[in-house]
Amino acid sequence: MATGKGDHTAAPPPPFANAGVLPVDILPEVLLRLPADELCRLRLVCRSWRSLTSNKLFAKEHSSCHRYVLALHSMEPHEIHVLDMHGNIVKKIRLATGYGDVDRSSQLDLVPIIGSSSSSPTQVLDLATGAAVVLRGVSDVITSCQKARGPTFPRYLLGQVSSTREYKMLCVVHSYAQGYVSLVQSCHVMTLGDTTWRVAPQPPITLASVSWKMVGVDGVAFFLGSEHCVGIEVDSVAMFDFGTEEWRPNTLIGPLTSLVDSTGHHNLIYHGNRLHLSQLRGCLVMVHKNDQDSSTDLWFLEDINKSLWTKRYSMPWPPYWKLPGFIYPKLVLQNGKIVVWMPIARILRAYDPRTSTWTDMATLKDYCRVCVHNGSLLCS
Repeated sequence: MATGKGDHTAAPPPPFANAGVLPVDILPEVLLRLPADELCRLRLVCRSWRSLTSNKLFAKEHSSCHRYVLALHSMEPHEIHVLDMHGNIVKKIRLATGYGDVDRSSQLDLVPIIGSSSSSPTQVLDLATGAAVVLRGVSDVITSCQKARGPTFPRYLLGQVSSTREYKMLCVVHSYAQGYVSLVQSCHVMTLGDTTWRVAPQPPITLASVSWKMVGVDGVAFFLGSEHCVGIEVDSVAMFDFGTEEWRPNTLIGPLTSLVDSTGHHNLIYHGNRLHLSQLRGCLVMVHKNDQDSSTDLWFLEDINKSLWTKRYSMPWPPYWKLPGFIYPKLVLQNGKIVVWMPIARILRAYDPRTSTWTDMATLKDYCRVCVHNGSLLCS
């Protein structure tokens, strides 16, 4: 927990409003230790407590102290569960419109729930309030692509425009024709609150079609290039700007490509299926399953204009890790530990870079999808 009081007491209630209860400088420290559901009830105590716990700076500090994951229950596909880092259920949200699949592109309190039919439409769920906004017209977009080209697979990414703070959903439709030989990609974007999808430009490269190779960070959607794309390196990254609704003309040069020496030989052996994208502490991260060193390397993008990356962590594979698959970094805790999700084993684990050790945090055998909750459960 942060010890500096300036962060969460920037707009405290006046001292006299809390006379006889707790000193005003101690009260925030006490309330920050309580879970969100208890704080929401404590707002009924008095106006000063309501004012403090509704403060945006307090909510931000509280969310950094209480980290949660959002999970889809495999036996209850109509329910979304908010869990703490030890697997305890903090909140249950029942989906009013039927089955949905948790999407990993959550933004603060908003999480896309991807539907599979008209009876289970794609929606955006507000975790703090439990309310959901259904994205109308998605089925029309997909149907038109299917009629024009053939089998279609949509992928969604939620982003927030940095300047206006408005939320937009990007839909990239992968359509296959001629017996899955020819691939056509079309892009559509919608502002949350609107009802119309707008056609966006074609991406500059062929994008990977799996969800773990795309992520939104600071108003930009990042997509790894397809490993089947001719003429680009498999760690090249395409960028879609949510503000301008345009693809940036130049792709990011990946961190592993920069390791190619003058003779053209790679210093690291890699392949497209050993790379995916993540977001940690507000930075774009390329995750490399390094089979050569039996490690998972985390490359942080330091400068988007210069394609400058830094390998901040190289995590050795967990002991007794016999199951195949990837390690998916989800967040960095205040103590520096990196929480990862291992989907095949369905385990949340924490890696401590100071001691190079692993700790099991929670076994989530009943959950098939897990993503990080980056916002606050404190309703304003």
